[in-house]
Amino acid sequence: MIFRKKTIKIILAVLLVIGLITSGLISGCKTVPDNIGNMENDEAIGSEPGNTEEVTEEDHEEDPTIEDETIYTAIPLMDEDVTEYIASLDLGLDEFLDLTPEDREYLIGLVYDTISSFLSNDLEENKSYPSEYDNIKNEVHVILRVDGKQKGWNFATSSNLARSVAGVVLNILQDTKTDIDFIKQNLWDLGVEIIIKGEEKELGDESFERGIHGVIIRRGNINAIALSTLSVEGNYSFEYILRDLYEELGLDPEKEYEDVEEYYFPTIHFTRTSPDGEVINLYRCSETEIIPDVTPEKIFETIKLAEGWMLLNIDEDGYFNYGYSPSRGEYLTTNNMIRQFLSSRWLADKSKSDENLLYLHRINLEYILKKWYFQEGDLGYIYFGDKSKLGAMAMAISTIAKSPLYEDYAYYAEKLANTILSMQHEDGSFDAWFIEPDYAYDEDSLLRFYSGESMLGMLELYETSRDERYLEAMKLSQDFYIEKYVNNIDENYSPALVPWQTMSLSKLYMITGDRKYIEPIFILNDSLISMQNQTGEPYPDFLGRFFDPEHPEYGPPNSGSTSPYVESLAYAFEIAMMEGDEERMAVYKQAIILGIQNLMNCQFKSPDMYYLTQPERVEGALRYRMYDNRIRIDTTQHTIDALLKVVEVFELEEDMQ
Repeated sequence: MIFRKKTIKIILAVLLVIGLITSGLISGCKTVPDNIGNMENDEAIGSEPGNTEEVTEEDHEEDPTIEDETIYTAIPLMDEDVTEYIASLDLGLDEFLDLTPEDREYLIGLVYDTISSFLSNDLEENKSYPSEYDNIKNEVHVILRVDGKQKGWNFATSSNLARSVAGVVLNILQDTKTDIDFIKQNLWDLGVEIIIKGEEKELGDESFERGIHGVIIRRGNINAIALSTLSVEGNYSFEYILRDLYEELGLDPEKEYEDVEEYYFPTIHFTRTSPDGEVINLYRCSETEIIPDVTPEKIFETIKLAEGWMLLNIDEDGYFNYGYSPSRGEYLTTNNMIRQFLSSRWLADKSKSDENLLYLHRINLEYILKKWYFQEGDLGYIYFGDKSKLGAMAMAISTIAKSPLYEDYAYYAEKLANTILSMQHEDGSFDAWFIEPDYAYDEDSLLRFYSGESMLGMLELYETSRDERYLEAMKLSQDFYIEKYVNNIDENYSPALVPWQTMSLSKLYMITGDRKYIEPIFILNDSLISMQNQTGEPYPDFLGRFFDPEHPEYGPPNSGSTSPYVESLAYAFEIAMMEGDEERMAVYKQAIILGIQNLMNCQFKSPDMYYLTQPERVEGALRYRMYDNRIRIDTTQHTIDALLKVVEVFELEEDMQ
């Protein structure tokens, strides 16, 4: 065991050196600490459907088998139609002060200049400040950081914005709690943030937005304030912040007070993470790209950063750490076998073209099979948490089917496939559990995921093993689920089913050439479009995400949902392109572009990590959403899969060459 752990560390170190892991921050593996927290309930993926047209048997027989090596004509991403559509959107930040880039440079520079003058005892008395900042009386907050840790904070206001900034800095430096010696010794690593407070408005039920607004509670001449950054940096809910502010004033959060006033306010936030760095505008504590500009270069950079994080998120025992809370700096104890195997599936596929990863893949595969694979007679199954679910077995099969070590592990895939076949009914439907849990569950809800996952996994095994039993069985199942999820879409719709059903339908079409699988793909993905935010309202960083507020049962917006939806649309675009359906191609491509932009904004990159003391643990990962910085392996793994499918369909590798 010790030898293996050292070997994994050596492999990751070598990958870092040769550039397969692109992060400049990471120096090695980590072990999961003992003080681990708990994650909120896992959230679902989503999708949608419509009505199929009847296709005759005669039509089926006339179509030849579709080969996987179909040659496509390269399609540009940001074409004229997409560019014109984006230009038609109102995506401005609508800030309450019109600060130019030069203004922000000057104000940040003023912080450093004031610190330097203070430390050298060279402060200028009665210093004058540019008149263009006169009568800007907004309250200004300045924060000093070193390696993510806050080393000073204060606020001030005056009749001149620049004077307020300088005044805040002096307040910080003259505060007895400020470690001046530490500031001196770490001046070249000192990061600076400026947060300008906007107009206060009375707090209502729907007025506060996490990461956009701060909150202030007043009672007489005493107040407690939470800046807009707190809800993102600490990953705190509005309810938590409000409770904390009441307690800060010595008040009971559960009581109502006639003399207490509640207000919210917008902010302007910008930073420089070191004296010689560039000034970065932050929106929800992130360097958000408001106007979509999706290029092959950006897609490949996103993939490289994400894959680097995935590799360095492998624990020393050889499995993937499931989740991480950046705000607490803690790995999470919760786990999910489907998401573990999805990550292992990615590693298996990646190791086909990279011998450096082959050993890591084997260690990972051996660990998860030893830990969670069980067998009764000829039936193999994945057992975790006192239950065995259909989807976990399907993804284990998919991992082995995609592995360059398939011959070494085919035995396990065969036994797992036996179990899935045993869980299939005569009509093609599946049971959700091989071993049921001891709690109540909604089997229909689970099968929206598991059915498509199972068909895809078994079809991938068919492609590797050429065992006709698997193909025939999955054709039967797909017929059942076309009837249930497509022909009866109004009764059984959930966005969760679209990505996996789309992938299994696409796989069957490519294998058999049967045209009856085409229309269901279009119906499912056409309806998915209606869930996407394509206007950037009410906040521009919502653009591209998938969320239907009228159907909360579909789940909250989540990068772990957006990414499979984008992947699904890429498969649908591929089929539309093969069919010459230019109208659908245009609709799908626009949705893909907007979805990719949303995902790229959710990725942790250098400026977004300014408040983290261990940025190496998050760089390249996809947070849940812009105002929720938690990380789960599937948010990043699904994003990689989606972008790789986009690369394939749009032939971006050729563009990059």
